[in-house]
Amino acid sequence: MWSALHTARAIAEATLPCFERDGVSEQIALCKEILGEPSPKKAFEKAMSIDINESVQRYCHVIEDSRYNDYISTHISKPAVTEDCWRKYVDFRKKIYDSEDYYVDYLPYLKDIAKPQLLIVGEYDMTCGKYEQKWFADNAPAGSTVILQDSAHLTWFEQPEKYTEIIVGRFK
Repeated sequence: MWSALHTARAIAEATLPCFERDGVSEQIALCKEILGEPSPKKAFEKAMSIDINESVQRYCHVIEDSRYNDYISTHISKPAVTEDCWRKYVDFRKKIYDSEDYYVDYLPYLKDIAKPQLLIVGEYDMTCGKYEQKWFADNAPAGSTVILQDSAHLTWFEQPEKYTEIIVGRFK
């Protein structure tokens, strides 16, 4: 389940209270602009310009990209993802961002899928927050949601054993 518009709005919704608390008017205006933006591409591009400063990182439980590898080394003793696999994932994401398909909203088709659907999200996932989880629950007739505690967006990487256990258990 993914939508550039939902992701942009989720990031704006998650960061807005922090900016309001800190009185950062430029960022408050940007978040409100994103929340009202109907174009997925424009909303996503604006969301990528949100200032995810240290205060926001603490408020939203976000790990800065440059510190992510240190986090993984510290908190995951044996990552199940090799460096080569991670590099391929990053390269793949870059290609997707440049694709026009990236901004197509496929979520309306979710309701037509009769097969079991599983949404695994992290407790601190900014891009698949409460709104997206509710949307999934309301629109995926064969869907179920699992929230992994002490995880953010990359649940498969942050808790590979638990992630795999959930998937295997769901489809036994």
